[in-house]
Amino acid sequence: MPSYDYSDKKYVVTATAQGETNPVSGTGDTSNDTFSIPLELGKIWTIKIELQKQEEGDADYIKVMEGSYTFTQALTEVNAGINIEIRPTINANGTGKIALDFTTPTSELYDSVSAEPVSTEQKAAWNAAAVSVTTSGINTDSIKSGVYSVTISFKKSGILVYATMQEISVYDNMTTSVWD
Repeated sequence: MPSYDYSDKKYVVTATAQGETNPVSGTGDTSNDTFSIPLELGKIWTIKIELQKQEEGDADYIKVMEGSYTFTQALTEVNAGINIEIRPTINANGTGKIALDFTTPTSELYDSVSAEPVSTEQKAAWNAAAVSVTTSGINTDSIKSGVYSVTISFKKSGILVYATMQEISVYDNMTTSVWD
């Protein structure tokens, strides 16, 4: 269970057996990144974990990360722990934010910046989100989740000084604020 600096977060752990309609819930311990969940033997179980956050302005908890593990055969005994990797969620209707800053050079190497996605579909989402690109960085309060391949061009007096292609990952209900 990764840790994030959300003002209020919780982990939700459930398990569902094939043919069962009611999931079983478990308890988590964020101090040592573990959880326990009671599972009935003789069934094939799928365990799902969600990291949910609630920030100021959120009406309820919203899912930001998830992961799952499905046993390959009916459970006969549990004699060791399992590791479940959880990842940020990206779905067709999800949105996230971008708050990426540029490191300001010590001298004025550029006086304007543009950032444009490569694909036509991404350009439509980028423009619909009214992405702000300035000499300080790239920002938007809401953009469709996904991975954007963006060409960033730095210019001085209208002349191209430097251009780079970057992948900007936007996850559901999260803010992309760190360059990789």
